[in-house]
Amino acid sequence: MRNPFQEDEEIAKYKCHVSARGSPYLMIRPAKYEHIQDDPEMYLFHDVISPEEIKIIQDISKHKLYRSQVVSNKGPVEYRVSQTAWLQNQTHTVLLKIAKRISAITGLHVYEGIPHNMAGEHIQVLSYGIGGHYDYHFDPLFKMEPEEKWNETGSKFEHYPSGDRLATWMFYLTEVEAGGRTAFPQAGVSVSPVKGAAVFWYSIKKNGYGNQRSQHGGCPVLLGHKWVANKWIRENVNFLKYPCSLDPQE
Repeated sequence: MRNPFQEDEEIAKYKCHVSARGSPYLMIRPAKYEHIQDDPEMYLFHDVISPEEIKIIQDISKHKLYRSQVVSNKGPVEYRVSQTAWLQNQTHTVLLKIAKRISAITGLHVYEGIPHNMAGEHIQVLSYGIGGHYDYHFDPLFKMEPEEKWNETGSKFEHYPSGDRLATWMFYLTEVEAGGRTAFPQAGVSVSPVKGAAVFWYSIKKNGYGNQRSQHGGCPVLLGHKWVANKWIRENVNFLKYPCSLDPQE
């Protein structure tokens, strides 16, 4: 994948791969992916959701959509223009299959019978019309703040017993004729929507702190209609899957 933000020398470091290890699922259906970036660790997986599954997700979501909001505000904001629907894992059998597929590909606990919100959140479906966008932001709920603020009023650790958002898996449910890229300004990377593909990245480092280079945004849709589906993966239940490093900076 040609990325306009990367130099030729940097692009040369990354290659396309096919993975059939780590899970019986991958032996039957190997994962095709591109290694996009080291910091944050980021990959683009191809053909990981079928047109039939996409249609099911869109059909379920259409009557649940409402104007997108952000955690820190009680209503719509100008810097996030889209519509959102949350789909519980039990909404349809295809959502359970998708959660297990993400788990097999990433090697992380995503659902697999673990109580709601302890491993992976419900799927968030987003619909962006022309002009729809989301300014640069971070996915973690509190670990992008200084450590001394993590336990301030409201005790965020108490409110989030599953930990913070370790990683993000984003399905692209449609392609976009113009615009709509997912841009990571501090990492110098942008990803174009590819129907049936998914971009995956880690937002928290192995030292437990948020990665500033995971900042990202949804570029404005100039022509077409962009649909994505996010699955946020929580950190606490994955402490053995994504262990700490001996390097405090990693």
